[in-house]
Amino acid sequence: MELVEVRVRDCACPGSPHAEGDTVSLLPQLSIEGGAAAELDLVEVMNAAKEGDSREASYAKLLVRWTATFVRYGAVAWNWLQTGKDGPEPVPFDVEVLVNDYSLARLVAGRANDLYQKAALDPLLEAAAPNRQQRRSRRTSTGTARSRTRGKTRTPRASSSEPGSDGPPLRIAR
Repeated sequence: MELVEVRVRDCACPGSPHAEGDTVSLLPQLSIEGGAAAELDLVEVMNAAKEGDSREASYAKLLVRWTATFVRYGAVAWNWLQTGKDGPEPVPFDVEVLVNDYSLARLVAGRANDLYQKAALDPLLEAAAPNRQQRRSRRTSTGTARSRTRGKTRTPRASSSEPGSDGPPLRIAR
């Protein structure tokens, strides 16, 4: 698995050996713990929205939460060096150093957001689809969006409120 490098500053290592600058490495995809934490962030923000937060405030709160979550669960290494007894040696990676330094974390969080946001949102958007058929018709096996067929419309056979269904009750206007 190839890590994703994010440049965070000019090289601050002894002797400045990194012409490309100091970097932080991100996982290319969010781990199960990171995904679960991001989903929890979203659920908590949605619950706060039910108590009166505006859509804009909720979105801003989610971005704040995901900034920390994506850095905490996505960042796994860096190329930083320190002076040791026998010359330069690697600085042990500590994600707390990143989350406690906004100037470093914001760059990592921006790239992590690009990498992870869709993966964190897709399962929740999928679950929010009004019924199973709409969820199925959203994507094909290749991941591309399907277009709805035109012409005949099928009559629903049963309400999704029947046992074994996973959607909300359908209300059909007559």
